[in-house]
Amino acid sequence: MKALLAENIQRFSCTQVPLEDYDRAFAEFDLANIADNGGATLDVNWLYHQGIAVVERFSDSIVSQHGKSVESAFSFVLPSPNRHSFNAFYQHNDDDYQSFLVTPGDYAHWQFAGGTPSLTLAIDADMAQHLLSESELMILLERGRSIRRNAIEQSALQETSQRFTQLINQPFQQPANTALLSNQITQAASELLNMVCEQMTSNVKIDSRSRVLARAVEYIKAYYHQPFMIGDVANHAHTTVRNLQYIFKAQLNLTPLQFLKQYRLYKFHCFLPRHRTVESAAHAAGFKHMGRASAAYKHWFGFSPSKRQADNTDAKFFSWLSRSESRLFIT
Repeated sequence: MKALLAENIQRFSCTQVPLEDYDRAFAEFDLANIADNGGATLDVNWLYHQGIAVVERFSDSIVSQHGKSVESAFSFVLPSPNRHSFNAFYQHNDDDYQSFLVTPGDYAHWQFAGGTPSLTLAIDADMAQHLLSESELMILLERGRSIRRNAIEQSALQETSQRFTQLINQPFQQPANTALLSNQITQAASELLNMVCEQMTSNVKIDSRSRVLARAVEYIKAYYHQPFMIGDVANHAHTTVRNLQYIFKAQLNLTPLQFLKQYRLYKFHCFLPRHRTVESAAHAAGFKHMGRASAAYKHWFGFSPSKRQADNTDAKFFSWLSRSESRLFIT
């Protein structure tokens, strides 16, 4: 059964869905399923709103999920707001591939307890960019898989899961205020992302080299669109040019100029949908030579700036960003 709640809000519910049918239907944003019981089925509630997909699942059998997530979405597994589900969530194995968060294109292996509901959530690239700052987004890409379930405060997680459960179980009839429902879905996703980012940054120790790097990155991000000398960056970071180059090479395996070029490519990518021409987007990002800018862009992202401007797609961009280069933008 499916219902269109609003132009940009969809919901459906179905029962006794065989796992193979679920995998085919949800391959766009969910992982493949394996059950201890070969004939296992799922009861499913599904809610979608502008790049945010929430799925409530129930099975009598223990069900495992494994595989590579899609290239353009962050995926989460959450407990339902009941004691059995929370106990199963916090007792789950918690190594690098079993974190409750999967970054775009990453591998995961999750297990769901039988006899209790669970929640999975996918937030696509465009919505994540809208809900997070640049630095938060980079931190999530860089460190997301390292966060542990027991590091998340239970009361905050319970409140978040309660909110998603209430949203996904609302009646099918047309709500009185679809704008309010839209805002509630987006706000719940924003609170989840912020909760995770706050946890990942709360225990980070910053040494002197990291402070130098952070100040240098701060300067480059503020003045990337203007001409400046590496000496200007070193002065802002309270270090020498030689030491600045050493720190960039040691921590990023790049020179400061290489970092600047790649950050300009990142801004070029972000500016393309907002500018009328590719040339104006390139100039806004600090590039003075259009031919070199276009060639560098195509080399890094695998498609031309004009294609990005026409298609406005971020899938390959997030695949690129989730590699080691994601460290470049953490401040």
